[in-house]
Amino acid sequence: MTYDFIIYGNGLSSKLLALAFSRNNFKSLIIADKKPKTKESNLVTFISEGSLKYIAKALETDNLFPESENIEQLYCEHRVSKKATKLEFKNPNRLSLGKIVPNAIIDEFFNNKILSNSQYIDISDHYDITPIIDDNKITIRDRSGEVKSSGLLFYSASRQENDLLHKFEFVEKKLDQVAISASVNIRRKQHNLAYQLFTQDGPVALLPVQGNEASVVWSLEKNSSILKLPQNDLENQLNRLFENHVSELKIKNIQTQKLSFSYAKKMHQDKIVLIGNVAHNIHPIAGQGFNLTVKDISKIVFYIKKNRSLGLDFNSKQVLENFNNSRKFDNFAFSFGTLAMENIFSNQNNFIRYFTSNGLSLVNRSKILKNFFIEKATGKANFKNY
Repeated sequence: MTYDFIIYGNGLSSKLLALAFSRNNFKSLIIADKKPKTKESNLVTFISEGSLKYIAKALETDNLFPESENIEQLYCEHRVSKKATKLEFKNPNRLSLGKIVPNAIIDEFFNNKILSNSQYIDISDHYDITPIIDDNKITIRDRSGEVKSSGLLFYSASRQENDLLHKFEFVEKKLDQVAISASVNIRRKQHNLAYQLFTQDGPVALLPVQGNEASVVWSLEKNSSILKLPQNDLENQLNRLFENHVSELKIKNIQTQKLSFSYAKKMHQDKIVLIGNVAHNIHPIAGQGFNLTVKDISKIVFYIKKNRSLGLDFNSKQVLENFNNSRKFDNFAFSFGTLAMENIFSNQNNFIRYFTSNGLSLVNRSKILKNFFIEKATGKANFKNY
């Protein structure tokens, strides 16, 4: 059977990519890279205002993720001395920065959209693939031996040992960190506000979803004593950290994830294109991982549509080069920028801490700098004409 695209991986990135293609009458096959999880993840994702608008437009959906409130302000605090340094970001006229959405809700939304676009999207159970690549197509065989072919293969699976990735070069760094992800109930003093505290143990974010529901993400060194705390003790520590912002915080469940960093020097080789975390697996400190992927998807769909409208091959090397070059700077800046940010805020050197605190104070006093960071975080400029 012939498809326009084969997408290897069944995460959020794969599903959004297939849906964006389906709106332009491209047919995709999604091949699961792993078996379904038995335990539902409690992770949440910050979806920027720019990403929300692109998804809503691409999927022709109004009022995207009404279960989540609009985040209008981000409060940051650098706590390394007796005096904390504060930094606040907010859009003018109470405009939204984005929404915090549970991954399970995003996944359910995408699955429902795929069901209503089944004429353009097929989904296959997990099986390993060994593609045969010639000048203008990719061919694979499923378990039954049936041949599947497409113009491009999008790889959106994990960074496991896979022959498909041997042609790609990655910059990698071992972080030796673990993130606590906790679903919590909170009694807030203010709504539409997210918090990021930079503590000596690591950055901790309080991310409101809706009403009393929120998520806490705390990035810690893998040998941190906090990881060994009983749930009640961790709950007490979080209440102390956020006592100025919430009157009560109760943990519902806790999960942990190992953190890693990798960055693909080039997002395509031959007819294979990297999409999602495999292309740029970044530190969660800035909450921009999924938003980078949405911007990647917007650009690859744009260039493929453009070439097809001109009667040219949509899987040509020029299309892939244009896509890669258009995303190179933004992906590099966010990937290594978040890595540098984590290194700076976790540094134990007193001079670096003093410099960091003064730098935050400078940004907080500068409307121009804050507006610049807001524009980058919301991603609105990246979606113009796409």
